[in-house]
Amino acid sequence: MSAPALDLTAAGPAPLAPGPDWLALRREEARDRFARRGLPDAREEAWRYTRLAPVARRRWRLVEPAEAPPVDRAALEAAIAPAWACNLFVFVDGRLVPELGSPEPRTGAHRVEELEAASRALREAARQELGRHVDPGENPLVDLNTALFRGGALVHLAAQEQAPQPIHLVHLAQPAGGRAADEPFASQPRTLVLAGAGSRVMLIEDHVRLEPGPNLTNAVTELVLEPGAQVDLVRILREGEQAHHLSAVGATVARDARLRIHSIVVGGAFTRADTRVLLAEPGASCELFGAGAARGEELLAQRTRVEHATPHGSSLQIFRSVAADRSRSVFDGLVRVHPGARGTSAEQRSENLLLSPGAEVDVRPQLEIDNDDVRCSHGATIGQLDREVLFYLRSRGLPEGDARRLLLRAFLAGALRALPAEALREHLADALGSRITGGGLP
Repeated sequence: MSAPALDLTAAGPAPLAPGPDWLALRREEARDRFARRGLPDAREEAWRYTRLAPVARRRWRLVEPAEAPPVDRAALEAAIAPAWACNLFVFVDGRLVPELGSPEPRTGAHRVEELEAASRALREAARQELGRHVDPGENPLVDLNTALFRGGALVHLAAQEQAPQPIHLVHLAQPAGGRAADEPFASQPRTLVLAGAGSRVMLIEDHVRLEPGPNLTNAVTELVLEPGAQVDLVRILREGEQAHHLSAVGATVARDARLRIHSIVVGGAFTRADTRVLLAEPGASCELFGAGAARGEELLAQRTRVEHATPHGSSLQIFRSVAADRSRSVFDGLVRVHPGARGTSAEQRSENLLLSPGAEVDVRPQLEIDNDDVRCSHGATIGQLDREVLFYLRSRGLPEGDARRLLLRAFLAGALRALPAEALREHLADALGSRITGGGLP
């Protein structure tokens, strides 16, 4: 069985996106690697649970940023609520559009710029770090993104900076102007975050589409945390019922730095989110949280890899999902403890609810430990809504739909408790709980 092919039709004559000379060379190398390998298939262990046939069978049009129609700011703000407008940066198909967000792309000692057009102060750092923290060998879609992304987001925090408010990055998928909303199109968002020593920030990465229709998002995000940095990254995927979303997040965490990543999936026909974190120096830590609700025939897949490379690191993973109707939820998580990583503490949990006989959950928690001096655990549960609790709520006057939403909201909220902003936590809990209204109890 041959690997599936991806049909991408470029809007312009050149298949590669523009950029500085160093980036042009990397684009060409990435394009050649992807052309040789193509899309992965289910024979590869990393893609065993997510067949890419639904993505490959369509013809996706690459939209040039100049083709995108004007964006209604009121509609955008309604779609991304709650938002912090004073630190809001909107990228339309990769290009920063200042008038849709903050009036200034720089606040205090942090910068938010277009990656392709990085300022002189950040150009060398971008050149050194771009592509170092994601693995195209395991995920060839990283190469596809490198070859094709436009613009991109570059976030830099100076050493010891304490960002007083969240930085909200919106990646808006926008079809070409004058074309039908149901014409499939593809976008390649790219984000690079450089957190200086001792800095602290909450970063929201929001993937949004304003009107219904099919689209493919192939996103790559890289994070570099210098010693003592603390970063909370909240990734919200809410591009719509017909969205196909593939993303790869790669992070390197230095001495005594702490990274939290929250991956929230609010709808999408086909979603796969990969996260890889390297705890590269002693005392580094990470916490990964995920929540999602799938219905219809949707696929929701989360894959994590945490590498404990040095002593006294810690990691925590908590993922919760709900699958209704004929949908499918996948969690594939690995914690690898390297031989010299003594004193490691790692915990991994996947908790899942099945709401319908036709729904499916695949869970694969894994530990690979090459050191005796560790404290590591993992576990997974798959269950159904408690009939007795549901009956109790209905006997107190709640309609069945409201009772189910209340229980689902409470279940998913367990993966949202660590979100540092209460308004965002409440908003996402409501959005997830409201998604599942049909599908009977087994």
